Amino acid sequence: MRPLSLEEMNVALNITRCDHSNEDLDLEPSIHSTIKELCGPLVKIVNSKVYLVHHTAKEFLTRSNGEIDMSLGPWKHSLYQNESNLILTEACTWYLLFSHFQDHPLEINFRLPSLDIESQVDQYARRHNFLDYAAKNWATHFQQTGIQGNSLLKKTILDVCDSQSQRFRTWFWVYQSNTDVYFPPHTCPMDPMIRSSFRVEVIKRSLQPKKAFKSPWIALHWAARSGYSAVVQVLLENGASAASKTHSGWTALSWAASTGHRDIVELLLNKGADVRTKTAFGWTPLHLAVGNGHISVVQLLLENGSEIDAKDPDGCTASHRALVIGRYDIVRLLVQHGTDINVEDMGRNTLLHSAAASGQEEVVRLLLRNGANIASKAENGETALHRAAGNGHDTVVRLLLEEGALVNAKDVYGGTSLHWAFDSENGALIRLLLKQGADTNATTIHGGTVLHRAAWNGNVTAVRMLIENGFDIYDENRIGETAAMLAVMPGYEDIVRLLLKQPTRDLGDDMIAMNAAGLPHLQWAARRGHEAITELLLMKGVDGNERDFIGLITLHHAISSGNKKMVLILLEKGTDVNTRYLTGRTALHEAVLTGNREIVSLLLEKGADISQHEI
Repeated sequence: MRPLSLEEMNVALNITRCDHSNEDLDLEPSIHSTIKELCGPLVKIVNSKVYLVHHTAKEFLTRSNGEIDMSLGPWKHSLYQNESNLILTEACTWYLLFSHFQDHPLEINFRLPSLDIESQVDQYARRHNFLDYAAKNWATHFQQTGIQGNSLLKKTILDVCDSQSQRFRTWFWVYQSNTDVYFPPHTCPMDPMIRSSFRVEVIKRSLQPKKAFKSPWIALHWAARSGYSAVVQVLLENGASAASKTHSGWTALSWAASTGHRDIVELLLNKGADVRTKTAFGWTPLHLAVGNGHISVVQLLLENGSEIDAKDPDGCTASHRALVIGRYDIVRLLVQHGTDINVEDMGRNTLLHSAAASGQEEVVRLLLRNGANIASKAENGETALHRAAGNGHDTVVRLLLEEGALVNAKDVYGGTSLHWAFDSENGALIRLLLKQGADTNATTIHGGTVLHRAAWNGNVTAVRMLIENGFDIYDENRIGETAAMLAVMPGYEDIVRLLLKQPTRDLGDDMIAMNAAGLPHLQWAARRGHEAITELLLMKGVDGNERDFIGLITLHHAISSGNKKMVLILLEKGTDVNTRYLTGRTALHEAVLTGNREIVSLLLEKGADISQHEI
């Protein structure tokens, strides 16, 4: 429960049973001062919200037994939690019965998107100071009163829960904004559902013996999700069906398993609930319990016949879901109960693939010990070693190699674990693979080497390591690109600088070659605004007047992208300001057409011939 604002506190302190509207309330004109006078140093007010001064203040104030300790003054142990919750229950329920909520209820347009519905609810609640707190918290306060026989309070609650009233629908929609679920009136069995959420005594009064429930969302689901085992028991005794489903296929067992209420799961199973039921998304109760980490519920479901390797539409079993949330204890439990170690999902990923990809070393060890196929390949041919390497998990890579994984196994694109390792920034992993015999000359189906992969990914550490290991930096892929060319395109200055420093060949010559888009790499750098790389290439001797496939030079690309600084760099490095396109257009023509006054002025300043005509 959240702290109350000053406005909410004003209502809570002053509301009485006789108040039926805001006009009836006798509110304090200066609630801030009143609270400080009443509570002294025990509370603090921050941003118009009232807090205890420290969490230990609650222990100081509340009484856990019948003894009263007066040694520290009259405040110590002065509050009974049951009494405090009763006071707040009364304040909340009295407020919810205000006539305004009956006469001017919250109207919801369920054709709107959920965010717009939330906005409608929020705007209405803001106009009524105590509505948000009262709607969302009265039931919790009531649960914590421990009251068994207060008939007056029960009558008030039954009035609050009268689903035929407009006031009920108003506060219940505010309450639902806390649950991310909105039920239109014609689809929601309000009476049994809301009563199931609050207390056994209330529901006993409201149910007829053996009353059947046929709604797609019934009281039993609500009680099972909320953890009210006594309410579930009463509902089952009064004819609620454990097999009933919502429109999305959820049963009460689905809800209880998902939320981890073991006692309710056991109760439902004893009443014949189907442990193999599936939601519309293909999730069994076991999927739901595992996915939310409820190991005691998982154990119970397995003992009661759950299909351990049932798959959802993605082909995922409960074991896959356990790996997603990183629960080694649940994976171990499922292995002990005989899950198929080598089961595959729709992408042919095994449990070993998933564990290796997420770096779960203990799980990888467990799976290998129980027969996992270390050479198994997923849909694109990658092994568990590929997955571990690609995510930089060097300890898992080491374990897999020790257990016999092939270091040079290839995926369908020809990539090895060393290729994948360059997707990470783990230098230790790359050194490990090299030490274990990774083939540095292996190429993909596109002719890409590991150096190409490292350069394209911007991994300067890996590029440096490969250079130090004698790798040929001039190797070309199938379309003639070197590592330096690949580093130019995304703008990896450090890698370009490192490669251009190598003394054995003038890499600048390679930059004249065109990339896959038909642009020389100097032009690509200029067009993308990579100024430092452009300067590096020009200093290395790349010709700024080299033309692309339609006859443009680098200067033309810089002008069309509107980069004045790039234009200046090119002109200062000797680019001819009056060079024409193949069509006869000059740089000045291009600048005028783009409307860039600053570049026009710069070109004129650098000698552009204003008299030239386009051919």
